[in-house]
Amino acid sequence: MPRFQEFESPTAFLKAVGTTLEADECLHCVAIDVVQRTLLRESNGEWPTGSKEPDRDFLGAIWRDDGQLDAPVWRTAPYPIGISGGSEEGVAHLVQALHGVGIAIRGAICSPQNAAAIAREVSAIDGRETEIMVAQRLFRLDEVIAPRATPGAMVPATRADAALAHQWAHRFSAEAGLAPASARLADIANPLDRGELWFWIVDGEPVAMAGCMRQSPKGASISWVFTPRAHRRNGYASSLVAALSQHFLDRGKDFCCLFTDLDNPTSNRTYQALGYRPVADLQRVQFHSLRSGGEGGGRGTD
Repeated sequence: MPRFQEFESPTAFLKAVGTTLEADECLHCVAIDVVQRTLLRESNGEWPTGSKEPDRDFLGAIWRDDGQLDAPVWRTAPYPIGISGGSEEGVAHLVQALHGVGIAIRGAICSPQNAAAIAREVSAIDGRETEIMVAQRLFRLDEVIAPRATPGAMVPATRADAALAHQWAHRFSAEAGLAPASARLADIANPLDRGELWFWIVDGEPVAMAGCMRQSPKGASISWVFTPRAHRRNGYASSLVAALSQHFLDRGKDFCCLFTDLDNPTSNRTYQALGYRPVADLQRVQFHSLRSGGEGGGRGTD
């Protein structure tokens, strides 16, 4: 039978799952980001060691019968439980284990197959129904295919651009159905402060935006790709994502990756035309009762 283990600290979590994460940095890019962020919280004395709250942040792992890692598991508020890889049998056991130790399961981000397995277990325990909030696809690029030439150039954003960046980030989140908006807006401060947010500039005017959400030793994750409606269908976002991807490859990264909304066929075609290839599908699901009509508000993802 699979076994669930909760770790006391991010350091212990990394020691247990680090080798698996390093073996496929693209597939586990979100988990690697979680490790980096929680290690920082631990160093600042902010990791909730010993907490028994049902909605606490936690880091864990599902282990197979043979003692091998099935999947790393985590939750960092305000996002739902994340599972990187794993088997249906493993995540089904996870639901039972979390229920047994009093960890609330209000939602999850994982593969569609595992989302379905979790949904069955949650329904069996307390009758809650499952709603698919976001369906995404992870893409990887190893070599850029240059798009058609467009006017303009990629220019780094600065703190002076913070108001515009936050406005566009809010519109990006709203159009993509991502939430909570406050968390997404907080997220964009990180690439802006690091100098990893860029605009495509035409005649002195920003017409598109993109940034680096996270980096691993070998890869960079592209996000915040947004073009205001007045500037769409001009190829600006394609040019910016291509230039930004090449920027990271030129600086020694082996790959770039990004997530797309499966309900947006245009963006999926656009990124594949630049050289991005599918890696895995993910679903963000939420569990709620018929009486309440839902737990919590909004839609969200990594």
